[in-house]
Amino acid sequence: MRVSVSDRGPEQLAADVCVVLFRDPERGRWRPPLIEHLRPLAGRWINRSVEASTWLETRELPTPRVLFHCLPSAPADWDPELEYLGGHAGSFGRDSWALQRRRSLRNAGALIERACNAAGIRHAALVAWPDDCEIELVVEGMTLRAHDPRAWELQNDGPVASTVRRVSVCLPPVGSAMPVRLRRIVAGRLRETMKVVEATNFARELADLPGNLGTPSAIVERVRAKLDQTGLDLALSIISAEQAAELGMGLFTAVDAGAPERGCILRLDYRGPDPDAPLLGLVGKGLTHDTGGYNIKTGPSIQELTYDKCGAMAVIGGMMAIATLELPLRIIGLCPLTENCIDARAFKPGDVLTACNGTTVYIENTDAEGRLVLADVLAWLREQQPRPELVIDLATLTGAIHNTLGEPFAGLYCNEDRARDLLVDAGKLSGDLVWPMPIHEIHDRDLGHHKADLRNVGAVAGAPSSAAAFLRAFVDYPWAHIDLAGKSHVDFARECYGPGATGFGTRLLVEFARRFASS
Repeated sequence: MRVSVSDRGPEQLAADVCVVLFRDPERGRWRPPLIEHLRPLAGRWINRSVEASTWLETRELPTPRVLFHCLPSAPADWDPELEYLGGHAGSFGRDSWALQRRRSLRNAGALIERACNAAGIRHAALVAWPDDCEIELVVEGMTLRAHDPRAWELQNDGPVASTVRRVSVCLPPVGSAMPVRLRRIVAGRLRETMKVVEATNFARELADLPGNLGTPSAIVERVRAKLDQTGLDLALSIISAEQAAELGMGLFTAVDAGAPERGCILRLDYRGPDPDAPLLGLVGKGLTHDTGGYNIKTGPSIQELTYDKCGAMAVIGGMMAIATLELPLRIIGLCPLTENCIDARAFKPGDVLTACNGTTVYIENTDAEGRLVLADVLAWLREQQPRPELVIDLATLTGAIHNTLGEPFAGLYCNEDRARDLLVDAGKLSGDLVWPMPIHEIHDRDLGHHKADLRNVGAVAGAPSSAAAFLRAFVDYPWAHIDLAGKSHVDFARECYGPGATGFGTRLLVEFARRFASS
């Protein structure tokens, strides 16, 4: 989908549909935009129910149809001067209009895209919206919803999920009520939003790869081809399985041993425009498929475990967007890519493995493999110079976190308050919400084992916190862990996503990087 900003009004722009967004006003006090180009009394036909859309024909316009879409109105007691994204302490309260508004605008974009797609629209022009409407969020929702879950297999002339190929955002002409400075801000936000959404959709494309095609080497080659195509300032290299063994990464190599193809650790380096900028580390779990190993999964959804690589895909997408935006940071991104399978070389329950920092781990369950590959990378980062000021890891680690927090939130574990606050705020703005979770000394205590320093499964109760406590044992620097299990993909269209991968974490990392660079 190509998005452009236009100074032309609907009288000069030949599109397939003009889209008008409005908030439901008090009856009788609203004159619909383009009313002079509609049939008499057409304003009475416009559905003013929240999230309702109305199609009408135009007269004497090059664009034959107009689509009116009703946005929710602010609460009657809402005070913009007291607005705060977080709502009341302890919750993202239902009275947090700012949070609801951003979500409703993205969802409005998805609904508009769906309506246009059903009507076979190829070119949509957004011609009017309320003053408090952040139009870039509407475009973000349209572009996220239009992503094809089969993009990984398509050629340039292949079918696509959406008929909408072009969106024109029509800003008021110079000299109108919108000042020139505001016009520049809106146009700049649109450009930045599209860069981030394009990276998000590429992360989704990688995440949707089936396990037999999305092998570690195939993912590396797709990323390399994308970098060659875009010319982004990202240096790509890999740590092979043989090199990982030489580095003493006994946890990663044990998980990798049973895979049909040797894995690797994909490394991306971003230098940024400022050589003295802070260094940020990003680590993403990249299990291209997780059978559970000898503790084989027996549930009905094992086919969905190709999405166990979505933490790594979010890191790849996030770094691409950050490089495109040229944020003043230095970043090292590490994505351990492998497959958890069963064969004669696969690691087994009861094995004792040694991480690259010498920590020994008793394998209680081979299905707790994600924390193993992450732990080796986190421990390896301790020895690097310069050391990152903060390391964030993202992983589809425990299904229990999804059972705990439900659909909206990923679990967030931190060992410092600054990282926690920056990530929570970044989640509110990006739409990738995170919720702070605890690690108690009891979680640490339950990781002990008489045969090794640690065991890879703690207490059953509080499994997400036990997994985070295991990872924390391998860091000695500021660190945050995001458990995004349950957020990586959807089976059917939901909100601003179609079926398939969601790209959760990509937009979160970009918004966090903005805040981290300026903090």
